[in-house]
Amino acid sequence: RSADARLGGVPDAWAMLCAFGRVKFETATFPGSPEHVWYAVYVAARAGLPSLLLELPQKVGALAERCEMLQTICGLLARRLQSSAPAGPGMEDYTAAAEADRADVLRADLFDDGGPFHDVLVALLLGRSFAFGKLPEGTVEDWLWFRLHAVHHADDGDGGQGSEFDQQLEALQKQARSVPPAHYDPGPGGLPGVPGFGMRGDQGSSGLAAAGLGGQTLNFVKVLLLTLQFGRAIQQLRSQDRSLRGPAVHIAVVLHRAGTLERAALPRGSGEQAQQVNVAGLVCDYASQFSAGDRLRYFRLLDPPDRAEALERLLLQGGFGANDELLGCIDSNGRHRQGLLEQALLQARGGGVDAEASDRAEFVDLCARAGRRALEQGQYREALR
Repeated sequence: RSADARLGGVPDAWAMLCAFGRVKFETATFPGSPEHVWYAVYVAARAGLPSLLLELPQKVGALAERCEMLQTICGLLARRLQSSAPAGPGMEDYTAAAEADRADVLRADLFDDGGPFHDVLVALLLGRSFAFGKLPEGTVEDWLWFRLHAVHHADDGDGGQGSEFDQQLEALQKQARSVPPAHYDPGPGGLPGVPGFGMRGDQGSSGLAAAGLGGQTLNFVKVLLLTLQFGRAIQQLRSQDRSLRGPAVHIAVVLHRAGTLERAALPRGSGEQAQQVNVAGLVCDYASQFSAGDRLRYFRLLDPPDRAEALERLLLQGGFGANDELLGCIDSNGRHRQGLLEQALLQARGGGVDAEASDRAEFVDLCARAGRRALEQGQYREALR
């Protein structure tokens, strides 16, 4: 029985990489050749493991001498990964470990026997294009990882995101949506040979086809999200399957709360406007299938102005809106019984005497506004309520 299949212990990153390499190359010894070494470097870079990249020349032992410029390339990749990651406490500084210039990378490019994994890493560091059809079992995820790094470092010289960054990002976005969604799916639906791609979707995503999505995976949605095309990604998710409308709403709300939707919608260098996302409309449309109590819980996700507008529309829905369950009622003792709307407003403020007084004022103001609008629209029953 293979040692890789046994349970127990907590393997480190190098042990897991070696186990993956043994499966990939169907060998009991990994790494056992320069090709294996460059594959290990590529996997460490794809997995975002800068510490492992710096340790890798020592871990491969004598094989490092057969891999020209191995330490230089590993150091530069570690620095590249660090610059792409968000800054945080305790983050190591790999700048000193990558004391190399463009000439060193160009010298590494002179060696033709490194194989495709060596070539793709050198192309990444030099800012060159790479034909991913040459990468064994290359997927769209490999291509996208390569292109996103190129976009991120488009303005390394200026230290900012200027016109070159915008142009490369727009080019990547257009290329990503220039092919049909089926191109990103595994199997016969994928379209081989599309210029600039040269591979199909990730073969590991086929399990989604069995989940009732009609053979179509979420790979295209993932590509749109990773290329900052949030509006198109949410629209694609909603239109792909009815069961995905809920996740699409929740993704939109999270991105809106983080301010990401608004920043991504700003026009870039070419002046092209990103597709806008009406978060309030998405939430209200999705909540319309639920009961009044569930609707009110969804409305709490909205910003205050949008929430007030949504509550007004709810009150003006004849028969459903202005009823005792929602607005409350006067009981036989002449006391006001709170309805779902007033209870929801109080829960949103966290309770307490001050919160209850503020909730009451907001409830009265909301009902007054809805009553005036109902009167203007001829909804006299709702206006009287």
